[in-house]
Amino acid sequence: MLHYGDSVPTSRPRALVSLSLATLALATVVGTGGTAVAADSATRDVRVIKACFSVETGQIRVVRKVTQCRPGEDHIRWVRGGERPEGPRGPKGETGATGATGPAGATGATGATGAPGATGATGATGTTGANGATGATGATGADGATGATGATGATGATGDIGPAGPAGPAGATGATGAAGATGAAGADGSVGATGPTGATGPAGDIGPSGATGPAGPIGATGPVGPTGATGAAGATGATGPAGSPGTGAMLSSSSGQVATTTTVLGGAGNTVAVLPLSGAGSVSNVSIVGGTIDATNSPIAGLAQPITNDHTLTSMDGYFTNTSAMSLVGSTLQLSVELWTSPTPDNVFTAVPGATCSLVPSFTGIVAIGTVSSCTSTGLNIPISNQTQAILVVRSDVVAGLDTSRDVNGYWSAGLTLG
Repeated sequence: MLHYGDSVPTSRPRALVSLSLATLALATVVGTGGTAVAADSATRDVRVIKACFSVETGQIRVVRKVTQCRPGEDHIRWVRGGERPEGPRGPKGETGATGATGPAGATGATGATGAPGATGATGATGTTGANGATGATGATGADGATGATGATGATGATGDIGPAGPAGPAGATGATGAAGATGAAGADGSVGATGPTGATGPAGDIGPSGATGPAGPIGATGPVGPTGATGAAGATGATGPAGSPGTGAMLSSSSGQVATTTTVLGGAGNTVAVLPLSGAGSVSNVSIVGGTIDATNSPIAGLAQPITNDHTLTSMDGYFTNTSAMSLVGSTLQLSVELWTSPTPDNVFTAVPGATCSLVPSFTGIVAIGTVSSCTSTGLNIPISNQTQAILVVRSDVVAGLDTSRDVNGYWSAGLTLG
């Protein structure tokens, strides 16, 4: 008959302990041999073997007293001979909790209530409570009286182990077994009937119109038509009258790319863009400091061009195409083209008084992509001396309404007539 402490928590250690216990029992029976059989048949001796074992490793050690067990080890006693009552059976495990009620069907026209979930299965019987700390091992009953010493002879066999001391009082009832596993959830209730469709809500207000999309790409150029047949040579015309004196040189300039000018609150920090007198190119976001533009060590110096011989500025033209939609509600922007020169020359440019052209219309309200503004100034009589360095300055300024900070992006072009 075997008695041991705590139950084995896992299958592997349980198997190891069971194997070790079987080994111990077998070893004990074999070790005692015929003596044990003889004793059983003759005197029904009661023998107690004490051992310490580890649940983790399955190792077992025979000891004289269970107090010799190490920390983390449990103990076991094997009683040989006689009848030993088993320890009290652990109390029955608590009944498993009732399975959760199935969820109610979705609310339609109040669907029928789902059937109650099935009662959860009865929880498994709790494991047998561990024997009480063996009633402090019943003070490990007193060792049996030492067997009588055999007569001295050829060293007779060692006397049998005395009978075990009286059993200690029964240990306290083991702790209640763990609650059984929760029963499976009840089946879902049937889905309730679908409720009637709600009335259609009123139509929402029409949203504001979206911003105008960018202009589509320019279509591919159509194929060139076949060359027509060469016409017959016409008769030579009469010599025309002598032409009137020329009006002077005409210079044309363009930004070549999108140029940017800016306005800031107060206007003092506005920036401009610079174009050459003739040709294509531009420098954006140029600051004016103290009424001058300093081109020293700046790309602007690469756009400045000298005037050859003395001339008179007689007219100016300007043209702007907007490339970014703007909202200027409550504000008015004026665009203009100006002639700036460096007479010294020293790459420090100032505006030429009267050499300006203000574009119309000015910009206000919603300004769409592709909006165009242009100007022309005629009847000018502004002298420009030989070797003067010159540039064209294009700009945007708030001239009415609310002050605003704004980037103005677009393509610029201008023309000058010199007499």
